[in-house]
Amino acid sequence: MQVEDGYLLALARQGNADAYDRLVRRYASFVRLKASSYFLVGGDSEDLIQEGLVGLYKAVRDYRSDRESSFRNFAELCITRQIITAVKTSTRNKHTRPPAATPSRRWTRCCPARPRTTRSTR
Repeated sequence: MQVEDGYLLALARQGNADAYDRLVRRYASFVRLKASSYFLVGGDSEDLIQEGLVGLYKAVRDYRSDRESSFRNFAELCITRQIITAVKTSTRNKHTRPPAATPSRRWTRCCPARPRTTRSTR
């Protein structure tokens, strides 16, 4: 027996873990399919699947039935965006070690070093 997403969604929002589990099982294949299309630097496919499940959780939390979109479309969008955000975040060089300090070319062109004067000894 297929229960509508709207009914499961209402139960899941009220804290019904069984309803949430049914939604997760219903969309798990889509999450796996989306995750398999991407590569996560420093991670594996399971990490992307977890990101997709976070997107599904956000869809359950944020879906509004008064909008024109169905829950299915909204959930697919949230899952995809969560995975893409994870991939983009992993490719940033935010947590890498900066290169060794080297003099800036711009600085040496603008302000050439003064020639050293030698002291003469008398």
